[in-house]
Amino acid sequence: MEFVSVRKFNSAPKSVQETLKRDGKMILTNHGQPIALMFYLDSNNLEETLALVQQAEDKRFMAGLRARAANEGFMSDEAIEAEIQAARNETVNAPSELKL
Repeated sequence: MEFVSVRKFNSAPKSVQETLKRDGKMILTNHGQPIALMFYLDSNNLEETLALVQQAEDKRFMAGLRARAANEGFMSDEAIEAEIQAARNETVNAPSELKL
């Protein structure tokens, strides 16, 4: 994956845009540190890309919650999975007028 500095992004935006269009994604850096992930978007892939990014953010958030729960001794990953499965089973076995 291509890395591009904020300085180059500001001084040669056309070049950066062409590279982004060609490669589909790149990392924006500031003083050598990654600060953003950029994706090439157009009207054909905007909604799909936004939905996929949201799913990835949600997954990362949930992984952080699970790690925090395990580190603080609140619930193990296995206990969390058991609770999720129990909730799913309740939904499946609930009367049809109560199902979501």
